Amino acid sequence: MTWPVPPPREGLFSGRWTPAVREALAALLDRSHDGRPLAVFDWDGTCISGDVGESALAWLDRGDGADRLGTYERMVASHGKVVAYAWCAEALAGRTQVELRAVAWRIIAEGLAAGTIVERDEIRDLIWALQRHGWEVWVVSASQETLVEVAAQRYGIPAERVIGMALAVGPDGKLLPEVAGPVTFRHGKVEAIDRRIGRRPTLALGDAETDAEMLLAARHALVIDRGDKTLRELAKDGDWWMQPAFETLG
Repeated sequence: MTWPVPPPREGLFSGRWTPAVREALAALLDRSHDGRPLAVFDWDGTCISGDVGESALAWLDRGDGADRLGTYERMVASHGKVVAYAWCAEALAGRTQVELRAVAWRIIAEGLAAGTIVERDEIRDLIWALQRHGWEVWVVSASQETLVEVAAQRYGIPAERVIGMALAVGPDGKLLPEVAGPVTFRHGKVEAIDRRIGRRPTLALGDAETDAEMLLAARHALVIDRGDKTLRELAKDGDWWMQPAFETLG
């Protein structure tokens, strides 16, 4: 089963890109690179407005009346994001990979219909443009890997180029409440890139402080500015490109 992937719109960078960012990206695509250039994208808050992990918790809560989303928010405050993000992914355990993929379809489809997940056409256009110009495009996310794989298909990114919080598999084929591999949070994103891809990015995109290490590891960095003060300072110091979150531009 695959999504009917919407085709890119006409024009290399149509939409709400600022003139400076549009010009910089166009110049990057026109430039020659040694080898095949690599672009890595954070997912939640960068490729979409919304969060697929939080959407999954809300979906589970609607099914049984629990308060996983509230627990997650309290966990962020009390234990920190890295613990909460891993717990959010582990909440989807107890299913086979096939079963989780079917659940992920429902979660993404319902989120899109409700408006809690909003796709960013500008990012989809950029991904298509990069791929047409010979770039290798990956997603590196702190959300559960299967959720992001399903969502990223709508942007033309194959599942094998998505890295997220992957769950360990038990002897019965069901996913365990245990993250296998690097916890894709902060420096863990760079570790995952080194392990799975084997080279550092030419371009990285992120929207939060938790993407800082991945952005610092890239030759070029683009911040989707949602008000993160740390990223704004890093962008200023590192001469990174800054794009206001598209929804704020009308």
